Amino acid sequence: MLLHGEQYVEVFCPLPTNGKFVVKPSLIDIQDKGKAALVITRASIVDPDTNKVYAINEVTAFVRNSGGFGRTKPFARTAAATAVNKPPQRSPDAVIEEQTSPDLAALYRLNADYNPLHIDPAFSSKGGFEVPILHGLCSFGISTKHVMQQYGQGKPDSIKSIKVTSKLLCLTHCGTDVLKHQHELISFKSHN
Repeated sequence: MLLHGEQYVEVFCPLPTNGKFVVKPSLIDIQDKGKAALVITRASIVDPDTNKVYAINEVTAFVRNSGGFGRTKPFARTAAATAVNKPPQRSPDAVIEEQTSPDLAALYRLNADYNPLHIDPAFSSKGGFEVPILHGLCSFGISTKHVMQQYGQGKPDSIKSIKVTSKLLCLTHCGTDVLKHQHELISFKSHN
């Protein structure tokens, strides 16, 4: 069973509204986690004429029943992508709540993520989930939108980088608890 474990996006400069880009994929690391494996990939968004990198997108996939091969020492990655950001031990500065569509996971499948974990209760129960969980990138988008609304006046270029580790159940409500700390660092936790 493949699970979306983590997502890290860093934007180096605003993306133009038109132009030509290529996505250059690369395998960053594969780690043995005992009964499972972590597979970390990166996609760089590049202008093919200048080789200018506009953004990177790193994905950590958790693959159950694929471990046991012995490689546990991680390769070096960017500090922001691997940082453990511990939020302050206090109430959130803001709580953003949003009603979502009950068919959100079904609609999100139109992005070509057909993993039955997100829509089939029988399949998701085999993975230990009571109900299907929302796609990682879908919850990532909802949480990012909430952070932008709270601290970026809704402007996409207000976020330089963002890292998310999450799973949300397929319910009709998503919320985000947001805490600002350490200069421009913002921590958030999504909830149903």
